Amino acid sequence: MSIIPSRTDTPMRRLSVLLPCLVLVLLAFALRGLPALEPAGAATLPSEKTGASEKTGSPAVGPTEVKPAAPRAANRPAEPQRPAAAPSGKDPVIENCRVELIQGVEVPGIEPGVLMSLEAKEGMDVRQGTTLGHIDDREPKMQRIISKLEHEAAKEQAESDIDIQYAHDAWEQARAEYEMDMKANAMNAKAITKLDMMKAKLAEIKAKAGWEKAKIDQRKLVFESDTKAAKVDAADLSIERRQIRAPFDGVVTNVYRHPGEWVAAGDPVIKVIQVDRLRIEGSLSAKDYDPPEIDGRPVSVEAVLAHGRKVTFDGKVVFVSPVVSLAEEYVVFAEVTNRRENGLWVLSPGLPATMTIHLK
Repeated sequence: MSIIPSRTDTPMRRLSVLLPCLVLVLLAFALRGLPALEPAGAATLPSEKTGASEKTGSPAVGPTEVKPAAPRAANRPAEPQRPAAAPSGKDPVIENCRVELIQGVEVPGIEPGVLMSLEAKEGMDVRQGTTLGHIDDREPKMQRIISKLEHEAAKEQAESDIDIQYAHDAWEQARAEYEMDMKANAMNAKAITKLDMMKAKLAEIKAKAGWEKAKIDQRKLVFESDTKAAKVDAADLSIERRQIRAPFDGVVTNVYRHPGEWVAAGDPVIKVIQVDRLRIEGSLSAKDYDPPEIDGRPVSVEAVLAHGRKVTFDGKVVFVSPVVSLAEEYVVFAEVTNRRENGLWVLSPGLPATMTIHLK
């Protein structure tokens, strides 16, 4: 039986039917030729690698082995957080330094009163403890005289033991009388009545108590004597608080009160500054020098006086600030010993100066 194609079975219709099949076949071959896709980061199993290498005869390439870091020895010292900077070898030079006072005090009147005398004058050199004036102290001086007399009287009584000795002798006598009565009764039971014996015993007890009280009274007199002595000391302190004294060796720069004026407690009377030793203040870069390099080092200070004359002083760094400023600098203080020329001090507070710090 022969198959007779229909009229509709034309070459174009056959091509339209076969074309999709051909596309599918080509797509299948193309997909078989692409490498297999694996998830990102997925590790190939060693067995698969080994199997592949056995089939191909090539050596297996496994994943890279990461060795753990060797542990640090227990006795190995920990590394410092910040190693100390080695000395640069160059002595730092700090310009634009200032000469400043170490001490400058306005001496006040501690107790209120009228300023009776004042010997201090501007420019006067003074020594520590020197009396420069005093406020009216007549009242505390009179009080001291009274307290002194009272103390002497109390001390005289405290050092005397007459009352104690008298009380002791009275007790000895009362005890002897009582013992005599006891012996008499021992010889004759009716020599001393029971009532008289009780009175003799009571007299002995009372005399002994009087002796103990005399010793207590003596201790009270000692306390009173010490109290009177303290009042004398208080009067001396009151007199001392009315003295105007120099707090240290220096120069008087200001006189604020004059004799006859009233001075309230705390009002400044004079001002004294120290000029035999002065402070040099400057700033040093924290990037270039660490504080241990600078602290305690000797320094040379150069100041320029009138007419361009330069003077040099030797000193020592006494303070390095632990605080670094926003400009990455820290403050350095050095102290120098001043000297005189023609009776006047050469270096003056407020002068600009240049400081050289000697690292070696």
